[in-house]
Amino acid sequence: MWNFLVHQNQYQLVKAGQDTPSGQTIVSNNLITMIEVENTDGLVNFSELKIPSLEIEKSLLDIIGKLFSFMPSSAVNAEQYIPTEFWPKDSKLSDSITFFGGSFNPWHEGHGECLRQCSELEDLIVVIPDYSPWKDNINKGPLKTLLELSKCVQNKFPIYPGFWAKEDRNPTISWLGQVKLSTINWLMGDDTFFHFLKWTSVEEVASKLSKIYVVPRDHNSDELKAVKKDILDLSPDLEVTFLKNHLYQDLSSTKLR
Repeated sequence: MWNFLVHQNQYQLVKAGQDTPSGQTIVSNNLITMIEVENTDGLVNFSELKIPSLEIEKSLLDIIGKLFSFMPSSAVNAEQYIPTEFWPKDSKLSDSITFFGGSFNPWHEGHGECLRQCSELEDLIVVIPDYSPWKDNINKGPLKTLLELSKCVQNKFPIYPGFWAKEDRNPTISWLGQVKLSTINWLMGDDTFFHFLKWTSVEEVASKLSKIYVVPRDHNSDELKAVKKDILDLSPDLEVTFLKNHLYQDLSSTKLR
């Protein structure tokens, strides 16, 4: 067992034992307990942590995921303990959230354009790195990948790390209905939108969403309008907004790999 110590955005990972420091337990899982201690003695910036194994690294990402109070199986009002790499200091909770999910392997300017355009319309956009149900995604050192992603988004957008280190597939429907906010939106490229109706339990997914924001990429407007019609036939109250054309529509993670 390990203790993950925190005080004022400083952290340390230490083996649990007789010298366990006193403090408030924030969250825990089967390997790590997060404890708020009284001072920063011996603590470091999150990016400077020494993590002894991949198993502990994955467990640590699960712990951080539990600090996002709006997500399933999370602590209440725990965002203050999230490293700023995953929850920028100026991020604020609201009743409305927009998720931007994907494997982002690798991240490119097209992904950045999705965030830039949607941020003109929505205040809270959370990036959800996840295994894609359509692609193989083999991760070595998931924390390093997420820290690189944080730099890619210039520490401007929250990144939820709770799914990234999991070894099994994670369909959206398995967690979306447990999000503890009243308004849930989704941001996606038009390639993802084009296949939206193939998502697991798509009718239930659509019923949980208020808006879908679609950023142009591969498909022409007639194709997208046809998909929109089919989606609205499924969920008439869902609002679908097509965002603007941009310079990075030809970029593809698959091609870049």
